[in-house]
Amino acid sequence: NQVDAAALALVCPVLAAALKHRGHDTNRHAAQIVGAMVLLVRTPRVFLPHLPLIQPLLQQALMSPTDEIVNTAARAFGALARGLPEEEIPEVVPWMQQMLRSRDPVERRGAAVGYAELMAALGL
Repeated sequence: NQVDAAALALVCPVLAAALKHRGHDTNRHAAQIVGAMVLLVRTPRVFLPHLPLIQPLLQQALMSPTDEIVNTAARAFGALARGLPEEEIPEVVPWMQQMLRSRDPVERRGAAVGYAELMAALGL
């Protein structure tokens, strides 16, 4: 099965709402769906119009105190890195590097998990 532009247009706003939701399972499942969806698009570029909506919410999910949400959001970032051209997500790596220097241990942990997943996906 593949995801096309029309399906993304319908699903991405729902996923964005789910990522904003405070429920643990809702956040985790939404991040999981984003990761799977990126890998199922016919042409990765069809996901690009939705990236400004989804990416900040995944970044917020990385800062969750819940390990499951952080791990799932990190895997979603890995899927983004595998599915999209590297130049399409240029601000993610500097953001994660900045968060690695945060004084907040929750932010540092989320950034470390996300950074590791991203680097593994990029083959670094």
